[in-house]
Amino acid sequence: TFLNGIGGQGPNPNYTDAYGQLDLNISYAVSDQLTLSLEAINLTDETMRTYSRHTNMLRYATQTGPRYMFGVRYKF
Repeated sequence: TFLNGIGGQGPNPNYTDAYGQLDLNISYAVSDQLTLSLEAINLTDETMRTYSRHTNMLRYATQTGPRYMFGVRYKF
């Protein structure tokens, strides 16, 4: 757990549990002009937990799940 800020509701400190997530970014140049890309964020479906004042005072827990993005770039 680490201090991530002071404030929000008065001078109370906010803490966040340490967490890790696995992200992936792959791109492939089909030609000199065309590139395809795929990005995956939070593949391990980790939850971020934030607390106010003490670790027994959960402020919120964020679990967005994995997110995927596909991209195409073309150079003229």
